Amino acid sequence: MIAYPIWVATPLLKPLTCWEKGELRGEVQNDKQACYAHKLSKEEGRIDWSQDAPTIERLIRAFNPWPGTYTDLEQQRLRIQEASVKDEHSRKPAGTVMQREREGIDIACGTGTLRVTRLQLPGSRAQSVNDLINGGKQLLFTRTGAALIWATTISPCAPLLPVFCWQ
Repeated sequence: MIAYPIWVATPLLKPLTCWEKGELRGEVQNDKQACYAHKLSKEEGRIDWSQDAPTIERLIRAFNPWPGTYTDLEQQRLRIQEASVKDEHSRKPAGTVMQREREGIDIACGTGTLRVTRLQLPGSRAQSVNDLINGGKQLLFTRTGAALIWATTISPCAPLLPVFCWQ
């Protein structure tokens, strides 16, 4: 017998008791109110930085772990695993990296700012921005759509100032 904590078992007691007594009745679905949910594709996970920050943040949460959200730069796919909306607005173009700190990377969106806190570089596992910096990855940034690329540095003590590469 498996012992469950009381907070797990309590909500199940009433429905199970009703089911045992035969008091639960099925209900026919109204097909006119039903809708078809198509199969998700990986292409739906592409981040469009011109959207507002809350929409992008919800997309990241909804598509994690599958199909995942990503942004491309120079034929490299960067997966965005976690992000949060900041109470900050910018007049910079969508996709512009505004600030990089150990807590995250702030990216301007169509409306608002998104802080990326966890991402996955090609060929590696998902890591927090802090772990990437500690591991010797210096993040470089561009303004054109994708927002970030990386380069290996000689020392994990590389300066924390972002390098802007305008194309």
